[in-house]
Amino acid sequence: MSSAPDSRLSAGGLRTRVGRALYFVGAALVALAAWLFVPRESRGGTPITVCVVDTSASALRVRPNWKRDLPGELDARAERARERGSDFAVLTFGADVRRVFGPASPDEYVGRDHALVSSDDAASPLARALDVARDMALAPGRSDASVILFVDGTWTGADPRPRIAELAGSGVNVEIVELLPSELVDVAIERIELPRSIETGAPLVAR
Repeated sequence: MSSAPDSRLSAGGLRTRVGRALYFVGAALVALAAWLFVPRESRGGTPITVCVVDTSASALRVRPNWKRDLPGELDARAERARERGSDFAVLTFGADVRRVFGPASPDEYVGRDHALVSSDDAASPLARALDVARDMALAPGRSDASVILFVDGTWTGADPRPRIAELAGSGVNVEIVELLPSELVDVAIERIELPRSIETGAPLVAR
């Protein structure tokens, strides 16, 4: 048994890992620059808060406490949305992008059991989740939209950073909430070696 190799995180549909500081600082700076300097027309309508949560196996299996605490964190975000008169929505992504709640009144979310089903797949298609969030945030009749990303800084498939910049450039407030540090070590079995022959009654030794 050995630590899972980083080669599985390379491009070409496999998980891509960037330096944690570079990812979050870079994405935040791009989003801030786009929000500050790109001309935008104000839109009247109902505000909306969209939470986008990575529930892939690769994000949650090493963070058992985060999986436990996440519903309370989303309740708190729904409370804030209620205070500012905003609609609320929750998207999760693992093997697929799922709409868990809304868009609807946060009153319908707070304090209720909204099970966040974790995926058995390690895939994290953040870019696809952002496409769904964008459609909600920029739908006709919306204004003052916020998209909150609960992510660990990794993804599979397309690079999500251009989509983050696009959202910010459209006037959407983008917030990145980094998941808690890993509590468990993520390991994988690369291969099992067995002896070519085994004597009757001898112990089986694998390495």
